[in-house]
Amino acid sequence: MSNDILRLVLGTTLAASVVVLMLHLLRAPLRRWLGAGAAYAAWAAVPTAVIAVLLPAREAPVEWGAIGVVLQPVRVATAAVSSVQAPMWEMLLLAVWLGGMGAMAIGLWRRQHRFVRGLGELRRRGDGLWTSETSRDLPAAVGLFRTRIVVPNDFDSRYDTRERRLIACHERLHISRGDLVANTVVSALRCVYWFNPVIHLAARRFRVDQELACDADVIRRHTGARRAYGEAMLKAQLEDLPLPLACHWPAPHPLRERIALLGKKLPSARRRALASLVITLMTVAAGYGAWAAQPAQPRAASTPGSVIDGDKPSGIRVEGRNGTPPQAIELTAARESEAASAFARGADPADEPDRRIDRSKLAPPRYPASRHEGKVVMRLDVGRDGRVTRVGLDRSSGFEDLDQAAMTAAGDWYIEPAIEGGRAVASTVRVPVEFSLDEPQAIARRDARASEGNMWNEARMERR
Repeated sequence: MSNDILRLVLGTTLAASVVVLMLHLLRAPLRRWLGAGAAYAAWAAVPTAVIAVLLPAREAPVEWGAIGVVLQPVRVATAAVSSVQAPMWEMLLLAVWLGGMGAMAIGLWRRQHRFVRGLGELRRRGDGLWTSETSRDLPAAVGLFRTRIVVPNDFDSRYDTRERRLIACHERLHISRGDLVANTVVSALRCVYWFNPVIHLAARRFRVDQELACDADVIRRHTGARRAYGEAMLKAQLEDLPLPLACHWPAPHPLRERIALLGKKLPSARRRALASLVITLMTVAAGYGAWAAQPAQPRAASTPGSVIDGDKPSGIRVEGRNGTPPQAIELTAARESEAASAFARGADPADEPDRRIDRSKLAPPRYPASRHEGKVVMRLDVGRDGRVTRVGLDRSSGFEDLDQAAMTAAGDWYIEPAIEGGRAVASTVRVPVEFSLDEPQAIARRDARASEGNMWNEARMERR
């Protein structure tokens, strides 16, 4: 359980980080070509990528080459977590992650609570705004469920009538656009990925783009108020740390960048439509790329005419002792299904030579830390030199970590090549690998019962 959680955290972290770095490079060109609103909307690709990683992976037959396997970045990173064999370390990592997430959440909540408490008693104004007893970090839209626009106690004396109207429009746009909900999502991501500096950098860039997009919307509604809007910005006091669940007028962004935006021409309706299309495609591409980078869920790739008797003790068995994955894996020698190998090559089973694999020469799979049990059936292409040239999954165990462990080990195996006409030829064999945590004595008793049952069934068929 802890292993699965850590893999999800690491997988979503990598997906989010890649998208954030991409947006960090694209946000300036997007703002310049398609407007500030496009640069802000592009940040939707980050939660989209995170959600895509959490979706069920695609199902596909898995085939790995023996020389080398090109793995997606998410697969490589999650495999690093899977390689942690000691459950104690998994639990320790999980505890550290949960502790950091809780500490980050408490820190953000304290900052928000300190600000709200510092507002003092709020008095409702005739224009629908609320006056605070203080003037620091205001005006601001505060509250996720009961949102209020709070203005400083010197609001009427500091700003003239036109400036007050522009500021109120700015804060109302934050509310109607759902920016407070977006800030809540960003705060949640910062808590989950508290260990990732890329996410914290993205949070600051996100707030900058949020304010610039809101400024552009205000100017679009009040085309002749650029100068008054800029003067209102200059009168505000700037604060370094934004509130997690608020949108306030003195936001932590370069004032020069906001002032410079006022002198730029706003994008036309056609360009805004193009921006919507581009951002939609970017978001879909980010989500699909993150989803496609996940390891594919193995699906049995059956070969016509091939037969594997799952009840017979065949192939390789990876055993555990006393319910714990062993330090040194032991292999149990067993009979290979020669008929299956013949059918895989389209040959007559009667013509298949009696090939037996010396399992003492095969490097055993590492037992994953998940302690899952199951049987993996692999289809191995063996070259004339005995090297395994391709590993295919013919029947999944139902657990990805068991499938990967068996297939990774099989890629390095050497198997005696098939001999036809006195010469070695390429061939295909199918090898089952069973992962079990049972005691060897229990395994032997189970196999004996299965063998007796098969002999009884064969004898009964002969009598008929």
